Amino acid sequence: MAYSSAGSSKSAQDAWKQFKPRAQQNNGVIIVTIEIKDFEKLELKVGEIIKAEEIAGTDMLYKLEVDVGGRQITLVAGIKKSYKREKLPGKKIVVVTNLRPTLIKGVTSEGMLLAAVKGENVRLVTVDGDVEVGTDVA
Repeated sequence: MAYSSAGSSKSAQDAWKQFKPRAQQNNGVIIVTIEIKDFEKLELKVGEIIKAEEIAGTDMLYKLEVDVGGRQITLVAGIKKSYKREKLPGKKIVVVTNLRPTLIKGVTSEGMLLAAVKGENVRLVTVDGDVEVGTDVA
């Protein structure tokens, strides 16, 4: 996890104070390290997008139905500016499946997809080759 301290924003300063025992500052960016036991708490699975729907009143969010092996979950994902809705079904993605459900714009999101983000450019983290839905990601 990284926080920019450029401009010494209050949130960056607060983050530095909170994580200082586990953090390093490198060229104005605060790098927070975690223990392996913290990372092991994440349940990462290969999921396949079954359905993508618009969420009324948003210009960034889709409601996604995702098969994560043996069950379907709903995700709310801010990928609308980077992906056309009709191109999403069938994509195999990496999903955090053990997050506490969260209500976003009236939709309960039951996990989070992984993506590379730079500004408004978002690229889904996908899997290479034929990997079965529900496979653990380590």
